[in-house]
Amino acid sequence: MLQNYETSEELEEACQKLQSVCDESVGMAHNAMGLQEARQGNLELAAKHFLKGSLLGYSKARYNMAVCYEQGRGVSQNFTKVSHLYKKVYIF
Repeated sequence: MLQNYETSEELEEACQKLQSVCDESVGMAHNAMGLQEARQGNLELAAKHFLKGSLLGYSKARYNMAVCYEQGRGVSQNFTKVSHLYKKVYIF
């Protein structure tokens, strides 16, 4: 059943909530694909998926991307990025 929004602000808020749910779902999917690629030894492709999930705000993908940067798995080690990502994971 479609809901009738009385104001454009209500509609805008609903659209923002829907976008947030979509972003998290896609971020979750990228994290899952990254884990699968990592299990198969495709570390560069895994890191690309973790990065995409991270950019969409999915916390587990951010954590996994931080691990990639920390250990140099699929990317060059970069402790500045490690620090930045861990802060995003643990600071809400």
